[in-house]
Amino acid sequence: MKNGQKIPTEGEWVQWAEDRLLGQHVSLVRYLDNEESEQMGWTERPLCIQFSDGSIIFAQCDPEGNAAGTIIGFGSTENLPDDQYPEEWGFPPLGLK
Repeated sequence: MKNGQKIPTEGEWVQWAEDRLLGQHVSLVRYLDNEESEQMGWTERPLCIQFSDGSIIFAQCDPEGNAAGTIIGFGSTENLPDDQYPEEWGFPPLGLK
């Protein structure tokens, strides 16, 4: 326990994420601007996904937010032959402009 608080279970984290992300629609994909990154204390700008309600998500290197992070993803496996792997995506942070 931290500060007397119960540590959430995986299921509780999933529920928390679902409550905020399911049903959202991506309205914009961009990199954080210099001001946003500098407010985080960073010298790099991570890719940012903005939803139609104005909320955003982006990667940071660790839970404390010590630096920007890379978003990694994989393409769909639907209709892929068994001997092929899905396309891997990587969106690294960029330096300040």
